[in-house]
Amino acid sequence: MSKTSNRIFNFQFKGNSLVLTLIIFLVLSTLCVSLILTGFYNKQLEKTNVINTRLNYNLGSAINLVLADTTQFQQTDTDSLDLFGDEKDSVAIVRKSWGFFQLAELSSHFKRFEKTKIFFYGSVLPKQLNASLYLADHNRPLSISGNTRLNGNVFLPKSGKIVSDIVANTSGSATQATGEIKISEDSLPAIAFQLSEIKHILDKNFKVQIEDMAISMDSLRRSFNDDRLMIRLHGRVLLENCKLSGQILICSDSIIEVGKTAHLDNIIMIAPVIKFEKGFSGRLQAFASDSLIVDENCEFTYPSNIVLLKKEKNGLQNKMIIGNNCVISGAVLSICQEKDHFKSYIQIGTGTTIHGLLYTMGYLDLSGRIKGIVLTDYFIYKSPTTVYENYLVNAEIDRSQLSPYFVFPSLFNNDSPKAVVAWVN
Repeated sequence: MSKTSNRIFNFQFKGNSLVLTLIIFLVLSTLCVSLILTGFYNKQLEKTNVINTRLNYNLGSAINLVLADTTQFQQTDTDSLDLFGDEKDSVAIVRKSWGFFQLAELSSHFKRFEKTKIFFYGSVLPKQLNASLYLADHNRPLSISGNTRLNGNVFLPKSGKIVSDIVANTSGSATQATGEIKISEDSLPAIAFQLSEIKHILDKNFKVQIEDMAISMDSLRRSFNDDRLMIRLHGRVLLENCKLSGQILICSDSIIEVGKTAHLDNIIMIAPVIKFEKGFSGRLQAFASDSLIVDENCEFTYPSNIVLLKKEKNGLQNKMIIGNNCVISGAVLSICQEKDHFKSYIQIGTGTTIHGLLYTMGYLDLSGRIKGIVLTDYFIYKSPTTVYENYLVNAEIDRSQLSPYFVFPSLFNNDSPKAVVAWVN
């Protein structure tokens, strides 16, 4: 091989070595940078986890403070607490009512970091209402007939025990209470929760079309950490093919009709008359003063409240009709003045299941199934020819089917512990 060839070979060899060296340098540099970045991000992640844990602990402390407070908040109440006195950890607590529920908005702060929790809260029923049935004492015994089942303690009038009887067009073997029989008072346990704002809306004849802002009813969501949106409408209101959720209050001075194509979540509606179309499904609170009609095959998921709230000057009997094969998880109530002679009327259809509380200041025609507790002044049963008072026919009330952890609105004055009903953020 010539000397020229050797020089070319040596030059190529040195050139390849330089390229190889550069490649190794780039690879090592990339690895080093990756290791440094990994270490940095791991350290940042560790700091973030520590801060999140601290914020969660602070939120937990705030939640315990809220649930330990027995005060009912009708107006917005705001507290700000420096948890440890070092001006680093603080929580802001906003409490207000949302229909029959109390709502808490908690914000935990540490330096420039913040975390928020919003929830409805209520309480379990007081110990004295550990029963399946509370029938007020109006000097009339309870008669049961057909396929009636009572499972749990019962509060009954002192005038007599449960009487098994047969009425027209019924058959079956009624079962008396499986629990202890106690003596009831001459009135139902009083509802302590104040509904002054809802009563004011029902009593007011307003002509405002939309309050607060112009909106599209097709789809609307209002967070519970924003200001409440109240929509006041005059005349008939039809809700269908729409999706409404969050802190929205819909009022009408006439009637609200809800179609099965309406998707409603945690909103409140208030009107003299409210009607739900067959097949509706949603989660809400409905307050009607004159009549509340639920067609068959409707479903109200937890936590829903269906309420008939009678005006003080209404001299007629208002009515709630719940059709056949409905499912309601929450509370169904009719509320009127204690001295109202006409009171209210609730009819629960065949095949309907209420999981929770059924409270009637007046007359209850019950043909469905209650997984929880019933409180009523009177039972009523209508045959084709006769009306029977304090007859319970083909109904089932089973307290054992209600979880001991089921949380209700804080309706009664009691020392029962408060608990979270639902998280809403």
